[in-house]
Amino acid sequence: MNKISFVIGASGSGKTTVIEALDKAGLPNFKTVYFDSIGAPSLEEMNAKYNGPEEWQRVKTAEWVKIIRKHLRSILM
Repeated sequence: MNKISFVIGASGSGKTTVIEALDKAGLPNFKTVYFDSIGAPSLEEMNAKYNGPEEWQRVKTAEWVKIIRKHLRSILM
C-alpha cells in the first residue's frame, strides 16, 4: 500500500534534518520530497509576487502536491 506522510512543525524544529536523514538512508520503496529543497525568496519578493509569505506558501504547497501526485502515478502505473 502506498502512503503519503507530511512532516509539519515549527520553524527550526528539525523537520528538514529528519527528512534529509530518511532520504540518505536509501530505504526501498521510499521517496522523500521536501519543501526546503526549493528555497524561499526574500520577504520582499514574496510580498511583491505573492502578496505575502502566507500566499507564497499556499501556492508552493499546491505545486508540491501536484509533484507528489505525479510521482505516485508513475510508480503505480
